[in-house]
Amino acid sequence: MQQWSLPLHVFISYRRSDTQSASRQLAEALKQRLGAEDVFFDTRDIAAGDEWKRDTIRRVKESDVVLAIIGPHWAAAVEAHVRRTVLDRTDEDVVRLEIETAFRHGAIVIPVLVDDAEMPAREVLSRPFRPLVEVQAQVLRHTSWERDVDALAEALAHLSRRPVPRETPHVPPISGRGPPGRSDAERVARYILERSVVTVLGSGVNAVDREGPWQQGTASLPDSADVARHLARRFRTGSETDDLARVAEHVSLTEGRVDLCRTLRELLVKPDGAPSSAHCSVARLPGLVGKLGRECSQLVITTNYDSALERAFDAVHEPYDLVVFVASGRPSGQFVHVPWSDPDGRGARAITVPNEYVELPIDEDGVLERTVIVKLHGGAADLGPGWPSMRDNFVVTEDDYIGYLTQSPVESLIPLQILNKIRDSHFLFLGYRMRDWSVRVFLQRIWGEHPLEARSWVVDPRLDLVERQLWDHFGVDVVDEPVGEFLSQIEHELRSLVPVDP
Repeated sequence: MQQWSLPLHVFISYRRSDTQSASRQLAEALKQRLGAEDVFFDTRDIAAGDEWKRDTIRRVKESDVVLAIIGPHWAAAVEAHVRRTVLDRTDEDVVRLEIETAFRHGAIVIPVLVDDAEMPAREVLSRPFRPLVEVQAQVLRHTSWERDVDALAEALAHLSRRPVPRETPHVPPISGRGPPGRSDAERVARYILERSVVTVLGSGVNAVDREGPWQQGTASLPDSADVARHLARRFRTGSETDDLARVAEHVSLTEGRVDLCRTLRELLVKPDGAPSSAHCSVARLPGLVGKLGRECSQLVITTNYDSALERAFDAVHEPYDLVVFVASGRPSGQFVHVPWSDPDGRGARAITVPNEYVELPIDEDGVLERTVIVKLHGGAADLGPGWPSMRDNFVVTEDDYIGYLTQSPVESLIPLQILNKIRDSHFLFLGYRMRDWSVRVFLQRIWGEHPLEARSWVVDPRLDLVERQLWDHFGVDVVDEPVGEFLSQIEHELRSLVPVDP
């Protein structure tokens, strides 16, 4: 038996009903090879209260590697725990908490298959566990236990020899514009720390990294103007406008809704569509603030149809609940809530009575337990088992928006938890075009013709006089900065604010 001296802390995550014996055996074997002080194996019963939860999170955060021990009954144990949670909401899944914390805080997670187990299929796992499927698993067999443990220890030794990447804080250039005193980026950063900023993403965030026009077939996703021009060319509408609602209405009337939606899916619902730097910056914010000792779950509203924002959050393992408008089929004209961990096992659920729905992770004071992403105009979304594929889920034509506007009052459409949060928050608009009347639907539905009550910002250096007047009408300040640069300034301000404002 070989011995290694590793500058790594290893945490063993296991289900007692599945792999308690094998996990204990592995822990003892690794302690002999790596050192007892570098391997954490918890044998305690979970105590009542929150102390165990804080201790578990602390232990996982302190670990470099988390070994997720998976036996033949691991997936079934997840379902059994879900059934217990229905009866007792305090019975939290410890393994879910361990795996979720490990991914969120950058630990190396290695699935370890024991007792002839196989990796469960992605579709049978709840969202917190799905990243495990994408990681190369190690296998421990009874017939070759010592050799397999040696191979696992060697893999850990290899990890310990890798250079540790060090994050270099980005220091944005000083623009010199604006009055002295607090900058817009500093104000937004402070409000983010207070959890009082709602970020609204328009289709322009897809184009923030492009230097030239969008080209079909590339990983870059189109914005609404790109989609409008593509539809006009493909269906020869003869229109020169880049107003997507108008062009989509023409195509729907002349060619049919089926062809319109098929083309939208081809352009927007594709697995290789790359998130932009703006998507990635928004997704990084909760983790950045968390590393600085604060919590910063967000309410993020998007009018986009693609899933780039969700992929950006998935890439950094940041948990989020999804709230999606269903434009057609069942239940048409309503939002659907896709919870992150689904503790009661019901999967996605239709929000049939929005002013009574209270199952979003938002408390009565408007504080979010997890990020909530709201897809205001429908679009691509995986609602899970039991839900049909949403092939026509686009609020995109002029008739679609008219139908969207006629649902009154707004409390009968948007969940009250979300309404209360946005009416008591500052707004940060990114890539959001006010010129198109369809895009103004959101603000008009919430506030009517009244200005926003809390100071808010739109980031775009290319706004013309008309757009500036429209934003001014709603009481929104214009930030004449590129979106990527301004988001970098916010990250810089957050790093500088937290140490002096603990």
